[in-house]
Amino acid sequence: MDINETLMKKYNIIVADPPWKFGQKQTKTSLRVEQHYKTMSLKELYAFDLIKIIAAKNCALYIWAPDCFIKDAIAIGESYGFQYKTIAFIWTKLRGIKLNLCKNPTPYGLKSHEICILLTKGKIRQHIVKFNILQDFQSIRGKHSEKPKYVLDTIHEMFPNVPKIEIFARIKHEHFDAYGEHYET
Repeated sequence: MDINETLMKKYNIIVADPPWKFGQKQTKTSLRVEQHYKTMSLKELYAFDLIKIIAAKNCALYIWAPDCFIKDAIAIGESYGFQYKTIAFIWTKLRGIKLNLCKNPTPYGLKSHEICILLTKGKIRQHIVKFNILQDFQSIRGKHSEKPKYVLDTIHEMFPNVPKIEIFARIKHEHFDAYGEHYET
């Protein structure tokens, strides 16, 4: 979606998967985030005004955040005018034919989960039509930073009748507008 088209519309649901800039260098070249897409510093994410501009008066903001950035994701969302509510989704990553648990090495242990937090502003609950949503789910890990279709499908089931967009999208979902420099149509 073109930036001018995006700026003309207000969205009740915004899903963001920020291109977090990690301070440490990975030992394996294939794991470097910068090889997959341009990352943004915390300062750049705070200054990213698009979300403020396109957010409707009643809006839910879902932000994917590696656990080392949860505090920052909440603070950034609050700087956009939202209030932290909860952890919306916990994705347990699986891999391979046998669906083994992913074990991603970090300085403090092996990680197998990714978290999506929920922030809101206004009265977004009035738009929810389905409340029995599971927070924790398992899904096979796809391409680098690609999120499971389950999450966008589930958000659409909760909010089928309002405009939705995914910012920093990797893949275009049928019920969401998409904005990002590297999404596949």
